[in-house]
Amino acid sequence: MVKILSRAFSYNWKYYAAAVAVFVAFWQIFSVFSAVRVADDKLLTAMRQNAAYFEKAFLEGDVFETQRIMWRVKNENIKRITFHPVEFEGTKWIFKEAIVGNLYDRPRAQLNRSVPFISNGAELGRLDYVIDLVDVNAAVFGQNYVLFITVVFFFMGLLVLSNIGAIKTIFSIERCVDETNALATAGEHSKIRDAIQRSIQALPAGLRSTPFAVLIGRLAEVLQKASRLESELAVSKATSDLAAQVAHDIRSPLAALGAAAKDLALPEEQRRLMEGAVGRMQGIADDLLRRYRAPSAATVKSKPAVCALSGLIE
Repeated sequence: MVKILSRAFSYNWKYYAAAVAVFVAFWQIFSVFSAVRVADDKLLTAMRQNAAYFEKAFLEGDVFETQRIMWRVKNENIKRITFHPVEFEGTKWIFKEAIVGNLYDRPRAQLNRSVPFISNGAELGRLDYVIDLVDVNAAVFGQNYVLFITVVFFFMGLLVLSNIGAIKTIFSIERCVDETNALATAGEHSKIRDAIQRSIQALPAGLRSTPFAVLIGRLAEVLQKASRLESELAVSKATSDLAAQVAHDIRSPLAALGAAAKDLALPEEQRRLMEGAVGRMQGIADDLLRRYRAPSAATVKSKPAVCALSGLIE
């Protein structure tokens, strides 16, 4: 199984890697978006909870207390908060603005938000805050990398479990191929069909009636017929070679026998009998050569050999 899984992974690792990359990218983007939304909500909630304390410190002009409250309002995903006060009478605030957080600005990948700071229906000023997407992305990835690893292994296990049927099919096919090759090498062609049928029966019950299994069964029948035809052709070829050799061996002595019969001083009747027998044997040899050494000529209607009637009767 490990061998098959490693082979499948080697064939499809690009698709697996692309699927994992898409999942990680989607989950990371979704997590960053959620973290930004949570940062906004936590800031607004903290502003409402600390509005009275902030108003008191602001009216008293206590910048240190104001900054401490701003630190409580700030959360881990907000990089910097700047308070721009509203000028009105009765306040002891003398500063242009109050800032808490990281003062470094990136040229890009930052979100700048602005919300009014309201307490008891009166606007005290405006809070400008910055969310650094690079920092948020790093923090989210630090929280999610264990989840990413777990999900990857989970989906790999799910992939294996969901393809148990396919893995069993591949096992059966490989076993069938190995056994078929061994039988073909050993020349036991008559057993190929039985080997394929055993491999099909080894498949799960739900896969035996699939088109692929039916196709394999049909191929087994075709292989069985091809094996039988191959055996018949081998026998036919051996017979053809033997007949051709016999015909060739007969023709040479017949030629010598015919030439010798012409020189013998025999009575006319015996000469005709001998020539008829020689002609009949020569016709048999020619017919063997024509039928087995040139099979295409076998369908041609053979011409009757001319020989003496007395030789045929004899």
